[in-house]
Amino acid sequence: MNSCRRASFGSIRTAACCWTARRPSRQGRTDASLQPIAEQIAIKYKKAERFGVMLGFDGFIDSVVRAVRRRDEEDQARFFETMSEFGHYLVEKSGKNCSIELVEQTNKLGGNMPIMALALGRLGFRLTSIGALGSEGIKPQFSELTGTVHEAISVTDPGFSTAIEFRDGKVMLADVSCLDSMDWDRLVQCVGKERLLSWFDSNPLICLLNWSETKHASQIWEGFLNEIIPNARNASEKTIFIDLSDCSKKSEADLRRAFSLLKAFKRHCNVVLSMNENELATAGRKLLDQDEQDMAHAARQLYEYAGVDQLVVHVKDGAFAWSGDKLFQADSYAIEEPVILTGSGDHFNAGYCSGQLLGLGVKESLQTGNAVASYYVKHGTSPTPAQLVQHLAGFHDDDQPSEKQPG
Repeated sequence: MNSCRRASFGSIRTAACCWTARRPSRQGRTDASLQPIAEQIAIKYKKAERFGVMLGFDGFIDSVVRAVRRRDEEDQARFFETMSEFGHYLVEKSGKNCSIELVEQTNKLGGNMPIMALALGRLGFRLTSIGALGSEGIKPQFSELTGTVHEAISVTDPGFSTAIEFRDGKVMLADVSCLDSMDWDRLVQCVGKERLLSWFDSNPLICLLNWSETKHASQIWEGFLNEIIPNARNASEKTIFIDLSDCSKKSEADLRRAFSLLKAFKRHCNVVLSMNENELATAGRKLLDQDEQDMAHAARQLYEYAGVDQLVVHVKDGAFAWSGDKLFQADSYAIEEPVILTGSGDHFNAGYCSGQLLGLGVKESLQTGNAVASYYVKHGTSPTPAQLVQHLAGFHDDDQPSEKQPG
């Protein structure tokens, strides 16, 4: 039987990322539109430790790999550069057998909760994380997380994911079976209702992540709605931040249940729904029978259907959000040679949430999300506030595409 582990401290998925691979920028002045946000961040992040965040409930160990297209005469690997190239190769092998060599780039913590929590922790926030980190002790791949968050509780073993990275995205091959034991009863058994209520009361932001790969996520949401929120203090002052993750395999009925729960959360709390391009298209098609080419318009329709306070969409070329019936948008930051892609969306979410917690506007929070994601893509690690400010200050006029309508 799995045992709950507590430590206290100070399927196939595809994704797009919040960065743009471009040529090196020429030297020039800092973009005037970025200087104010860099200055605001420098001031506001000094207060980050005052804000707490509770996150749950997944956890993965990610093997990040590149797929070998061929080896040259000197036995140097030549990788598949794009998802299209890789896909065409597989189609050509239809009806035949093939073998593809994978070269591991890194083996690291994964999952929406651990990656987002690690990013928020590096930015200085006080965190409580609950997830699938190991049943016989928290696994060593999560040591950086447990050294960053205030408290980490593991409910079950993590899933395992092989992330095949390309220059234009990634394909994730995931074994999520371990997450099947993550349900409301087990969560209560490991954490306790009193502690869940205490954490809900003491944290202004509650992040419910990876609904799609957590089999009993809707049941867990119902547990919060039925047993925690009715007993909470000042629930109307809380923000529930939700990232569904890739919902391609979920049925229309599953999605409708999830969106009905979003509306139930909205009756008590502020609700923010974050999606990438693939998730927006999937939800729009299954819930609204959309075949919409204009992403901003598609998002507006889903925003109205969901009834949330904010619908945030992050794509490769930037991010945009519907909030208060207004559209806000921010372009991505150019990264010439990405170091890693897996986890960039979670870093965008961390940056966006940090901006909102610190009182930035919606557009400035989008810019912060893009900046945190692009720093991670460029350096392969999460930024500290000082590193984020320096990163923003290093962009010039031609580092960002001109403003344009999403889609």
